[in-house]
Amino acid sequence: MKHGFDADHLATIDGLTRYNARHNPALARLCGVLFSLGHGAVVVLIALTVSTVAAKWEVPDWMDALRSE
Repeated sequence: MKHGFDADHLATIDGLTRYNARHNPALARLCGVLFSLGHGAVVVLIALTVSTVAAKWEVPDWMDALRSE
């Protein structure tokens, strides 16, 4: 929930809404919903991709040298 209230997200939605309020008022009401759906879909897609790749990934042996004990 906190991620959705980041300043860059709110600024983007505000900018899209203000732009469309002048050029396409019907779309202006949907800007927040459309941004949320699109952004959410991208985040889920990236998470699924990373989790799929990470399931097959093994930590290289040279990483043991970087571990501090």
